[in-house]
Amino acid sequence: NLEADVLLTNAAVAAAAKRAKWCSAVALLHSSRQQGFFPDLVSFNSASKALSSASEWACSVQLLTGLASRHVQADAISCGTVIHACSKAFLWLMSFEVMQLARRTSTVAEVTDYNSLLLSLERTGAWSRAAACLEAMRLFGPRPDTLSTS
Repeated sequence: NLEADVLLTNAAVAAAAKRAKWCSAVALLHSSRQQGFFPDLVSFNSASKALSSASEWACSVQLLTGLASRHVQADAISCGTVIHACSKAFLWLMSFEVMQLARRTSTVAEVTDYNSLLLSLERTGAWSRAAACLEAMRLFGPRPDTLSTS
């Protein structure tokens, strides 16, 4: 049964992610496709979280960009996880691009996503970009919190 296969894949990928076994999580995604079914967003988000935790930002970006070809719409978790992964690697431009992707798909970025981007901008000395990001938050949301302005 296809639905049972997807649920089992979700559970297996989530379990691998919780044990920080990102290779296993990604392998499960690939093997499910080879077996003729496509995992849903839950599996992709779990695998992406495992990749992010392991600082495997490039693979996390690949998973996100591959969602559209599988007719799966990214959500706030998908985008936020990749934003955090890229920001941890000081890749503020990639974080910003993912934020733009989120906006184009009507996904609302959380204040924590903006805070990750702001931290990356701060650490790379891109002060004017950080100021512009804060201004955009004030104008369009989400509302900056104490971490955003510190």
